[in-house]
Amino acid sequence: MAEAIQCERSAVAPSDVDVVYVRGQQTRLLPKGPAGRVTEVLREMDVLVAGLVHSASRTEFVKARGDVFDDYAHLQLIIASTFAMRGNRDIRRAAVDRALKGLKNFFAAEGTELLGEAPIREAMFSVDTLRRVSRVVDEIHSYGPAPEATHALDRELSGKYCFHAIWSQLHLDCLRLLIGEKSAEIDPEIVDEILQGLRGSVMAYSYARQGLDLRIEQPPQLAQPIELDDEDKELLNESFSDYEEHESNNQDA
Repeated sequence: MAEAIQCERSAVAPSDVDVVYVRGQQTRLLPKGPAGRVTEVLREMDVLVAGLVHSASRTEFVKARGDVFDDYAHLQLIIASTFAMRGNRDIRRAAVDRALKGLKNFFAAEGTELLGEAPIREAMFSVDTLRRVSRVVDEIHSYGPAPEATHALDRELSGKYCFHAIWSQLHLDCLRLLIGEKSAEIDPEIVDEILQGLRGSVMAYSYARQGLDLRIEQPPQLAQPIELDDEDKELLNESFSDYEEHESNNQDA
């Protein structure tokens, strides 16, 4: 966690661009030129992530992660900018939802036998949390800018959201490549480090929700607020319980 905080301070500045998670299939939703650009960026990201999952030890993984995080974050923001689709968020919404659903299905189908049920349940929980994060970000956009008096706080929350969303997505990609290789030699300490990184999804939700709360007194400019269904509410309650337990453990350490 200390290393993550250090990265947060230096790697990702507040951004007006949403963080998105997509894979190659979602480039089909874009025009030819932007699709080709995103495809190249995804390839570069996979090269960075492959170096991480081939680390020989947890210590080596942590060091390599610190070395590549800035580059990974910048590539993620290029993709986010390409999928921003200002004025029409349907393509962005569809791309993120399809990518995360596909990732969840992949984890369920390929990961359980390799890693066991508990790690895959945690990974799928993180994927579901990021899907809910995406819905909260959509709702933020429906309300428009935060009140002028809260602009400084809003940009601070935006930066923290941006970091934790990218941090969790980096570890999703690590797990995706690790499972995809189906290696017989998987360091359980590296898997544990990856799972800890996935918990950034809960923090991303927390900061996104705070950003929404800044706007909640205003009438939506573009759409009605998204109502949470029972599944959403249950998942988010679990998210906050997990976050509170994680913070308690950090204070006790």
